[in-house]
Amino acid sequence: MSGKPYFAVIDFEATCWEEENRADQELIEIGCVIVNRSTAEILGEFETFVRPVRYPELSDYCTALTGITQKEVDTAPTFPYALGMMVDWLKDPLTYTFCSWGEFDRYMLRSSCRYHRVPYPFDDEYVDIKPLFVEQVSGRNVPMQKALDMLGIPHEGKLHRALDDARHIALILQNMLTADQ
Repeated sequence: MSGKPYFAVIDFEATCWEEENRADQELIEIGCVIVNRSTAEILGEFETFVRPVRYPELSDYCTALTGITQKEVDTAPTFPYALGMMVDWLKDPLTYTFCSWGEFDRYMLRSSCRYHRVPYPFDDEYVDIKPLFVEQVSGRNVPMQKALDMLGIPHEGKLHRALDDARHIALILQNMLTADQ
């Protein structure tokens, strides 16, 4: 990992359907937690809903899974504006290493930027926390909830909510950073 001063731990929620695994999912929520690389301190949080444009109506399955309502996404900014809000909040995304639990979030950010023709805000440095956890702690692939259990971190909030999941991933990262010290 490079010497950038901060980690941007990001989680996204996206449109989904019970029986379809589709490549054209759209983001419906962004959660981001900033972690100081040298102290492992959590420095701030960002959250926003995102209004989907290709498939503006959420499936019943998506609402049941995430708890995100149609009204919440109907009144939300579209992706270009939501991303701009996060970038403004970060001030300089190039001082952050983008992190997530699994590759889905990086894939979704890149594909959303391409679709909406907006610049990808980070450089190519990226850390997938999941394989690091396997290497440093578990020895095998585990879901995020199991990783929290293994570290004795209580699960708070709701699974499949962007900020709650980003908080949990940040706590896992924080635990791994302080274990190295």
